[in-house]
Amino acid sequence: MATSTTELTLFHSILLTLLTRFALASLIMRTISLRSAQYTVLSKRRLLKLVTSGFVRGWDDPRMPTISGLRRRGYPAAGINAFCDDVGVSRANNLIEFRRLSQHIRVSLR
Repeated sequence: MATSTTELTLFHSILLTLLTRFALASLIMRTISLRSAQYTVLSKRRLLKLVTSGFVRGWDDPRMPTISGLRRRGYPAAGINAFCDDVGVSRANNLIEFRRLSQHIRVSLR
């Protein structure tokens, strides 16, 4: 199974054509939307600029909105997983409020 964002839907037919032409394994394509978090930069390109320019110490810096950054902040894995389950998968673009993450973290720390 392969997952891609809605922007790449046009390329699904090209990929499937290549797979059938070269007799490779069939592939199930699953399309999901991009998620945006309120007041948070999530673009990998912009986050990379922060890392390479030295504003943060790396991808696991507690100020970074990455899984390793959240874990270094002390967020438990159970809270992060509960937040991901709550947000779910969708094909519509959504803006996620970070207070939902805080709510799941508080519940998991009890």
